[in-house]
Amino acid sequence: MTQDAQKPVALVVDACTPLYDRDSGSQDTLQYIQALQHLGFHVVFVPFACDFTPQYTPYLEAQGVECIYPPRAHSLQEAIRKEAPRARLVLVFRHTVLATILPNLRECAPDAKVILETVDLHHLREMRQAELGGDDEMRRAALNARDNELDMIAQSDAAILLSQYELDYLASLPAAGNLVHIPIARDIPPQPTSDFQSRRDILFIGVFRHPPNADGICWFTNTVWPLITAKDDDIKLHIVGAYAPDSVSDLASDKVLVHGHLPDLAPLMQSVRVGIAPLRYGAGLKGKIITTLGNGVPVVSTSVGVEGASYVPGTHVLVADEPQAFANSVLALYREEVLWQALASKGRDFVTSEFSVAAFRDRFAALLSDLGVTP
Repeated sequence: MTQDAQKPVALVVDACTPLYDRDSGSQDTLQYIQALQHLGFHVVFVPFACDFTPQYTPYLEAQGVECIYPPRAHSLQEAIRKEAPRARLVLVFRHTVLATILPNLRECAPDAKVILETVDLHHLREMRQAELGGDDEMRRAALNARDNELDMIAQSDAAILLSQYELDYLASLPAAGNLVHIPIARDIPPQPTSDFQSRRDILFIGVFRHPPNADGICWFTNTVWPLITAKDDDIKLHIVGAYAPDSVSDLASDKVLVHGHLPDLAPLMQSVRVGIAPLRYGAGLKGKIITTLGNGVPVVSTSVGVEGASYVPGTHVLVADEPQAFANSVLALYREEVLWQALASKGRDFVTSEFSVAAFRDRFAALLSDLGVTP
């Protein structure tokens, strides 16, 4: 694909080609690519492995994105050497990716602005996982990751934080760098037509390459679910997400349906009554909550799940951390139509205003203006 000579180049680098129908992080990457195009940039995309991904690379190319893979370049470093010199800005997802290319970037494109999209603070998520499991070795690894992550944030021209909590946390540290809060964005579907009475069952969504998802749904199914079914044995639990490990697949039963990857969530979103986000650790913003609320399905979450957003517990979501409290919240939403209607409406209205594509693009455009790289 040839570049439009009238458009400045934005080079985008991520750990892999976005799998637009499989995980929340990929949807976030696509939102940034589309925002850059909307703002007038020609986008060049390079995945970490510099590879061609069937279905997903052609999808990007069909959207007008210039994708780099063999024989154009055979490695990420080769791609940076060849493509970065023409870029006005370089957007890199994840500090681990930036760490491998930053010296090369600064040498090949000294005038380009480098933006790090943190995705989530990896060291914060890893530290919480270590604390939950009492794992000293994991705790030491998280501390090492912390040093590396903070270094990449400080060396970038701007670092994007999805969560207000993470922004406040980093702002309290010395030499934090240029920090910007830009929440994730979602295309909110039309107002759902199905009502409380026509809906049944409970839904969990989450890609299982992300460890908090497997931990959370296993905790829920083993500790909370029996408390729910003891009160109502007709409810079913739907678990949706790619790359389920054995620990998740083994949860399957006549009442627990492990669907795996579903390209189209709309039918389930139109039929389930309650969504859950039973995360015990993590960081960043939770796309599963935003997506579920945006579809008009109220959500019960842990405190970790709602961290960093401005949800009002009891108004936009229900929040509980202990098994019995979580079960009680799910049953209340499941049984009480007035409560369900209130949270379904207010939750959807909230994510529509806070996480809309328009609001996201305005925030991102303001960052580029501050960096002096607007087209």
